Amino acid sequence: MDATRVKSAVEAFLKDRDQTAILRAIYETRMDADEQELARILALRGPQPRAALFPPGADAGRRRQIRDALQNLLDTTVFVEQADERIAHRYGLLRRIVQLEAKELGFA
Repeated sequence: MDATRVKSAVEAFLKDRDQTAILRAIYETRMDADEQELARILALRGPQPRAALFPPGADAGRRRQIRDALQNLLDTTVFVEQADERIAHRYGLLRRIVQLEAKELGFA
């Protein structure tokens, strides 16, 4: 399969809400708010160093919450830590679903 056919198939898949229902449900209902925010950051900005995922000025309690959400996403393989120590989405289709929702909700 060439790249054009793959891209076309992905676009068709993403336009079909029935086909994307499971991915949307994972993102919208199975992830908590912190996990969704982390997923949105990486979907919109691409792979990021761990430190870039913490809001500036966040207190230690907030940083622990984010740390725990990040670790959960790494443990469940939603995210992967790359060789250069940046955090990234492991699954391209889930990343694309997050990008679509961010656009639909005015985040992007």
